Amino acid sequence: MKPLLFLCAITLFAGCQKPAPSPKQKLLAFYNDRELFDVDTVYQTVVLGLQPFSVKILRERFNNYFQFSSQFKEDDGLSTPTLVFTKMGEDTAFYAYRLSSDNENWSQPCILFKANGRKLSDVGRLYIKRIKTAGGSGYLKDIFEVTYDYQNIHISEISQGNELTFAVHSKDENEIIFLDGIWGSGDDGHFGYHRYRIKKYTDSRGEEELGTTKDKYPSYDSEYTAEQILHEIVRKEPQLFKGVDLKRY
Repeated sequence: MKPLLFLCAITLFAGCQKPAPSPKQKLLAFYNDRELFDVDTVYQTVVLGLQPFSVKILRERFNNYFQFSSQFKEDDGLSTPTLVFTKMGEDTAFYAYRLSSDNENWSQPCILFKANGRKLSDVGRLYIKRIKTAGGSGYLKDIFEVTYDYQNIHISEISQGNELTFAVHSKDENEIIFLDGIWGSGDDGHFGYHRYRIKKYTDSRGEEELGTTKDKYPSYDSEYTAEQILHEIVRKEPQLFKGVDLKRY
């Protein structure tokens, strides 16, 4: 083959080679490997700021010793969840976050949600609710907020509670009141009335405790909404909410 033709052949062959995948493409391929992860939930359109993402909640099929077992596929929500964020229209993983826990042998179902009835595709603050349960009637509940500054995604825990912890978000979403139910001396049941520890959360000050109710109030299990429980407490013990603009709720 003449040198010029040989050079052209090399150039043509090189032009047919696919570019090497980027690190983010390799990362997405890793999380798409169904031998390593099972897909728990897929959210097609989740808006952070003004940027739409797709989000997958994955479950590891291996434990901390990299031992694989079919139980991680058979038991819903058993293994630690990992959230993978991908910008809409892109084929690379943008951000991944593993919701690690001290109770990794517990079932840990989790969901994404926005406050005040907003859809995930609407503009508004994004939260993760993670339930941790060992199979009994009670459970632990963690709330995380997801933020995006148009460069990075940040996930921060804002509340730790249990099945008696309820949140009421202000209409402008800049404040949250948490109603943290207290178990009594033994006569309180899941469906009964409880005293509540009142907490307020803001971005600037974090979580602040406002006080504890003297009376007992319905629980969420009694078919009362968190808003109804809050309004009943405000009606009977308004002094607990000193400095809180209740019109925002």
